[in-house]
Amino acid sequence: MIAIHIPGEPIGKGRPRLGKGHTYTPEKTQRWEQAAAWEARRQYQGEPLEGAIHLDVEAVFSIPESWPKWRRQEAEDDMVMHIVKPDASNVLKAIEDALQGIVFRDDSQISLVTIGKWYGAEPGVWVDAKAIKTLHSKSKRSECLKPSQS
Repeated sequence: MIAIHIPGEPIGKGRPRLGKGHTYTPEKTQRWEQAAAWEARRQYQGEPLEGAIHLDVEAVFSIPESWPKWRRQEAEDDMVMHIVKPDASNVLKAIEDALQGIVFRDDSQISLVTIGKWYGAEPGVWVDAKAIKTLHSKSKRSECLKPSQS
């Protein structure tokens, strides 16, 4: 397993912009992805993982200054989920793009993902990546195809 910690406020992948006949990634997204890639290279110097990958992501956002003390304490105790933008899927995409070529060869290898977003005293992204050989649970698809018992 490869564990990476990217300190600082998580961001979501910005929508591609169109300019002068070509699309480009917004500068804020590019800066974050470059910083995350640099941090990943600093923490992991091995070869990229091969095969199917399980990515486990924890994105922790800063606690708003405007919150009352009791709410801030709940957030510091990891009891408050982050339910505003950026979307978890956009945070994941920025992480996938930043770690591509470092932790795994290509983000198409990512076959299983768990991601959580919440508030906390130390903003950042924690990523665990591991190669997976087999799935340990029954396929959800086969469960959905069973005839109804009602």
